[in-house]
Amino acid sequence: MKTPAPWGIAILTAVSSPAGRWARIIGGPAIVAGSIAAGGAALALIPVGVLMLITGIANVCPAGLFLGRPVKGDELILSFARVDAVSRPQ
Repeated sequence: MKTPAPWGIAILTAVSSPAGRWARIIGGPAIVAGSIAAGGAALALIPVGVLMLITGIANVCPAGLFLGRPVKGDELILSFARVDAVSRPQ
């Protein structure tokens, strides 16, 4: 289980929070719509928007896979809290 830098934990916690989840649910379709409206090379962003929407709806964070941590949003946040509580020197 890898422990990211403190700023990485902050980003993953924010993305996995309820507000981050709603941002992905709203932002994903916005990226898809903007890509279609812009056309051309911007169409390459459609998979990014679709992935954001799907992960937001399912409440998963794929970054957890790379860190050897849970992918479910709530479980990912709790895994950081447990590591922080144990790894701080006294």
